[in-house]
Amino acid sequence: MSNSTAAQYVDGFAVHFYMDYLVSPTIFNKVHSQYPDQFILYTEACYGANFQASGDIRLGNWTNGANYAYYIMLVGE
Repeated sequence: MSNSTAAQYVDGFAVHFYMDYLVSPTIFNKVHSQYPDQFILYTEACYGANFQASGDIRLGNWTNGANYAYYIMLVGE
């Protein structure tokens, strides 16, 4: 965005979020404050990437799915 020629072709920012413990989601507030006319779009995400630590995936168990949906809504606030 520091290059005005390139910046004129930018409509928003695509974001992958996986490990908020490395970069806090509050970075989105800073980006939005600096570029309020640009949108921020989550393009890829993961909840419970380390399934061995969070419990394995079992058919019919929607715990990870419910947590994933909550996580997306919480981060999107």
